[in-house]
Amino acid sequence: MNETEIIYGKNPVIEAIKSRRIHRIWIIESTYKRLREQLHVDRALISVVSKAEVSKIAERPDHQGIIAKVDKFVFSPIDALLSARSGVVLALDGITDPRNLGAIVRSAVILGAVGIVIPSKNSSDITPVVCHASAGGTEHIAIAKVDSILHTINLFKERGFAIACADLPSDGVISIDEFDPPNKLALVMGSEEGLRKRVRAASDFVLTIPQSSDFDSFNVSVAAGIILWELSSKKKRPSNTALWCQSPETLFCVLPGNCKPMG
Repeated sequence: MNETEIIYGKNPVIEAIKSRRIHRIWIIESTYKRLREQLHVDRALISVVSKAEVSKIAERPDHQGIIAKVDKFVFSPIDALLSARSGVVLALDGITDPRNLGAIVRSAVILGAVGIVIPSKNSSDITPVVCHASAGGTEHIAIAKVDSILHTINLFKERGFAIACADLPSDGVISIDEFDPPNKLALVMGSEEGLRKRVRAASDFVLTIPQSSDFDSFNVSVAAGIILWELSSKKKRPSNTALWCQSPETLFCVLPGNCKPMG
């Protein structure tokens, strides 16, 4: 039997309906009246309950009047991203704050990244908090979990990707507004504690965002959004729609032009 989790919030639940098995939805009456046309599930799976009951099940107050019991998030195999013929893949190294991770996912979906790689250690997992912070974006992009970001960087190099990392302004770095992105790019974003030296050394390019002062650095999710916007504005990217669906018989991904159904 598949593991399940409780996700919360309007967008995460609506988007999860499109990609995950829904076991139960709890929703308050006013929210149900507003969203009923978007809840494309068997009516028997929907329970209209009080706000207090939703809060009790969710164990948090910021649920927007709707929560759902769903199959746990399914990661994509790393080969689905390594096989991409073009575009930007984000490799996130040490992003432990789930809200930062969710915000990065949201920007990645909106700005056309092909996928995201996170490490199995020293990183937030794809939790309900991440799903909420991403506004349901976790359901629309391939996310792979790997043992080592450094090893994965080398795998991307072997598949013809250029590797860029983001760091603070300093000598020898390239301003993002002056960077001409290659056809296949793996972009490494580190934690706010700083980019690891080994990651920087493994990169072909070190990118930075111009700042008008040295007051402070950008939050990592803000920095990721700025860099992705700059990259997407310079070069048209393929659609990133990556929808992982689970049924009793099949797990498959739809990543146009990049990966095939998997049995």
